[in-house]
Amino acid sequence: MSESDRPWPGRVRRIGRAQLREWRLDSLCEPVELCLSELVTNAMRYGRGPVVGVRLYRAASDLFIEVTDGSPARPVLSVAGSDDERGRGLVLVDAVAGSWGVTEDGTGTWCRLSVPEEQP
Repeated sequence: MSESDRPWPGRVRRIGRAQLREWRLDSLCEPVELCLSELVTNAMRYGRGPVVGVRLYRAASDLFIEVTDGSPARPVLSVAGSDDERGRGLVLVDAVAGSWGVTEDGTGTWCRLSVPEEQP
């Protein structure tokens, strides 16, 4: 990731937070920001396409995040050593999301979070 690209994960987090507030899903801000940050950073670091795409959408009682990077190389859930500075992104996504996976063509990674039931 180039120096000029470093601000993008933070920008995407802010955009995601604004959308969640619009949808009145403030309680999902922290896990969604974490997932967005990790997936966008991975896409920017390892992707091969000229563009990183981000899609945040709601379907019934689920919220989906999909990040595309143009690379058919599938991400792998790995275990980082205690001294490793990288390699924990998908472990964090796996911990906070209900599920995650890779698109059929391998160019996108997605995760699903449950939308809490509305309180009366």
